[in-house]
Amino acid sequence: MKHAWLVGLGLAGVLVFGYAFAQEGPAAGEKKVPAGDAVKEAAALIDKGKAELLAGNAEAAIESLQKAIGIIQDAFRKKLETFVPRSFGDFKGGEIDSQSGSWGSGKEAAQWTTVRCTYRREADRRQVTLTISSSPQLVNGMRQAMKMYDDPRMREMMKMNPDLSLEKVEGGGFAGWLISEKGGATRIVAFGGRVLLEIETSGNDDAAKGAVKACFEAVDRKGLAAAGRR
Repeated sequence: MKHAWLVGLGLAGVLVFGYAFAQEGPAAGEKKVPAGDAVKEAAALIDKGKAELLAGNAEAAIESLQKAIGIIQDAFRKKLETFVPRSFGDFKGGEIDSQSGSWGSGKEAAQWTTVRCTYRREADRRQVTLTISSSPQLVNGMRQAMKMYDDPRMREMMKMNPDLSLEKVEGGGFAGWLISEKGGATRIVAFGGRVLLEIETSGNDDAAKGAVKACFEAVDRKGLAAAGRR
């Protein structure tokens, strides 16, 4: 397989981040959690892949490292799920939909994990959707796109639009914006470490703004931001 060793090196680079996340010590205030079976299995596969790569067996190395990536992604996905509140206020959460995967290859390989839950309030049938995403490429791209809101001149121009409302939100290691559009939706887009937090509901009235803010406050943002920094 031509250039297979480059692919292996790219996978190994991805695993350095994932393995470090799994093994890194606790953040301030967190308790030390012993490595579980999944982490130990992934670590063993990484060592096996490294040995195979150094021995010149690129295809076997890639297979071992890909298996380790899958285990690490699954563990990280389950960790992100723990930050999804089951309810807040009068809103009850539905099933958690979580996915993870990768795209690209070699040095361009990238990983992503997304966790989503939709909440419903029976009194007025309002729905709020919470999405937690972790991917350096995705989060950095979105962060760059949102930087225009940090420009005071841009915010002044937006204030001239009666159909658009913009409000700064921050706390618990996250910072971002509440954006509300007339005839559209109201959503919060906030960043904490490598994590993107999005909360959205229909409408642009005070009830819509209150709903997304309540969801934002219900998330353990401090813990989520700490997980996203690893």
